[in-house]
Parts: sequence; C-alpha cells; structure tokens
Amino acid sequence: VVLATFLFVRGVTTTRCALLSALILATSFEFLLMTHMGITDIVLTFFLGSSLFCFFHALNGTRSARSWPLAGWALAAGAVLTKGPVGLVLTLFPVALYGVISGRARELAPRLALGTGIVLFCVLTFPWYIAATLLTRGEFLEVFLWKHNVMRYLEVSSGHRGPWYYYVIVAAIGFSPWSAFLPGVLYGAWTTLRDRMRNDPDRPLLLFVLAWVFSVFVFFSLSRTKLPSYILPLFPALAILSGWWWNRVLAHGATEKSLRYCTALGGIFSLIYLVVLLASPLVLTYVKTFPQVTPYFAEPLELQPGLTFVAVGAAATAA
Repeated sequence: VVLATFLFVRGVTTTRCALLSALILATSFEFLLMTHMGITDIVLTFFLGSSLFCFFHALNGTRSARSWPLAGWALAAGAVLTKGPVGLVLTLFPVALYGVISGRARELAPRLALGTGIVLFCVLTFPWYIAATLLTRGEFLEVFLWKHNVMRYLEVSSGHRGPWYYYVIVAAIGFSPWSAFLPGVLYGAWTTLRDRMRNDPDRPLLLFVLAWVFSVFVFFSLSRTKLPSYILPLFPALAILSGWWWNRVLAHGATEKSLRYCTALGGIFSLIYLVVLLASPLVLTYVKTFPQVTPYFAEPLELQPGLTFVAVGAAATAA
C-alpha cells in the first residue's frame, strides 16, 4: 500500500510529495497496527487504493494506455473478492463523486471503459461467488453476503455500535501523529481549490482525494455497525492530502497562524506518540498473553523494525 501510494503520487506530482505521502502513511498509528493483524482490511485497502489510482490516471489522461481503466476494474474485482460488494461501492462512489464535482460526469463511462470493464470485473468475480455458493449450498450467500455485508450495515452486529462522530475520533487517534495537522491540511486544500484557477495542476488530485475521503467517511458513518478498522481505506487518501500540504509548506515557507498552531499541536502529539511506541512492545507482549487476541497479532520481534521506523518518524515530526 505504501509503495503503491508513493508510485501514484510521484506520477502526478513531485518525488518529494510522494516521499512525504508514503512516510506519513507508513507512520500513522492505525495503519502500522493493522499491517500486523490478521484481518483483511489491509488487503482491501491495497486493492481499493490501487484501483482508485488507476481510475485517476484513466480520468485525467496522465497515461495514454487503455490499460489503466482495465487495471482499475481488475483491482476493484480484487477488492470485492477480499471483502465483498463494499469493495466495488467504495471504488465507484469516489469516482462518481469526483466526476460530478469536477463537472466531468459525462466522461466517466468512456474514460473508464465501462462496458469492457464491467465484463472484466464479472469474469474475475462471478466464478468464485458462484462456486462458493454451490459448494456451500447457498450458505455462502446467506452468511457472507447477507449477514456480514448487508445486515452489518443496516443493523448493529455483536454490539459494535457508535455515535455519528465515531470515525472522527477513530481518525484522530488512528492517523496520529499526523492527525494534528489535518485541520491545516483540509484548510489548505479548501483555499487552494477556492482561490486558484480551474486549470491549476493540483486541482484534479485534490478534488479526487477529497472525494475519496468524503465517500469512505460518509459511507461508514452511516453504517449501524462500526469498527475502527473499517475506515482503513481512508488512510492513503489522508496521507496524500497531508503529503501535498507538507510539500507546499516546505516549498513556499508558509508562515500563517494555522501552520504554527498545527505544528505545535503536531509536536505535542508526536512526543506522546513516541513514548507510546517505545512502550508498545512491552504492552503488546502482555496483551498477547490473552488467548482470545493472540491470533490477531504478529510476533513481537516482527514489530520491532516497524516500531523503530515510526519512532524515528515521530521524533522528526516533533523536531
């Protein structure tokens, strides 16, 4: 996911912006944690994010090859095979919203090779769903699609409920230490879109990523069942926005009050984050003594390189 984000951003902006986006994604708390847990959300995030990257290239003509939309549909199929229909919903929702707010809705069908793409998507997904349904005598449709997809969205499952602002809290904690800068990031993106001309080179990327953030956040906020891992597909988009903002700050030496405020808050978050990370191996070792959670975590030694990398990133941010 980190590599895909880096390659995408480097292809549409600058290498420094790509490095910043990748660093921010790799050092966000929830993303690091989820990469060491035995759940499919990180795989969904890879397929979903990579599909959206391909569709962005297809919509904005950054590559001439017709393979971009087809690659997007193939990766969307991977998302559906990983997590169910939500993979397709979270791919098409941001793309459709981007088409509307950018005034390019009529271009969506031809640029995304809609007919050929749907056929490819069906060829890749239907055989598995049909085979699983036949082998389980219909139980797969009832349990996986109906119970774990439709009813989890419409009803509270296993007591996993939350208020409408649930994912605001999750994003604030999960995207730390970089969440401290999100007010400045969102304000910078808004003012850029508001003040600059429509042909500004940053405009398509900002609109697309904001549509991505809005779609994932609203979709899961409306769900009756809520879990912190659900909004993991939001993190590459937040990382790209944050990387763009930091690149802009470093390039132009912005000194507005919002930057100073966000930097001070980010420094405090980063110092707290650094302490937590240094203590986390001991905490995880203790947590893993409980049999019910052991299968979900990697071995402590496997976490050490990632924790060290994040600690260095947090220290640099605080400095």
